[in-house]
Amino acid sequence: MIARFILALVAWIGVAALQIVVMKIAQFFERNSGKRSWYRAYLLPLVLNAAGAGSYLLHIIKEPAALQTWPDFTGDPLANLCLFLGGILLILLGAHLRDEMVGGGSL
Repeated sequence: MIARFILALVAWIGVAALQIVVMKIAQFFERNSGKRSWYRAYLLPLVLNAAGAGSYLLHIIKEPAALQTWPDFTGDPLANLCLFLGGILLILLGAHLRDEMVGGGSL
């Protein structure tokens, strides 16, 4: 159980670190180009993914015997919704940032 929790925690910290890197790239781009990158909006998918991941991490701690396979991403609809919305929002923000960086359209 402890190894599962630590491995899951390290994985989710890695995901959060990547999201922070993308947010910092957007902040740097907005500061230096003058174009709007909506870098503050990157906090919302970070919070949503942290909420979803936190729910599953708590699930690992509370019910270690119930976990036959790991990770089980089917047991918590609210966590799944948080992860889904965080992912969709991150895709949209990333696509907008890419478009702005290559001289494309706007949001």
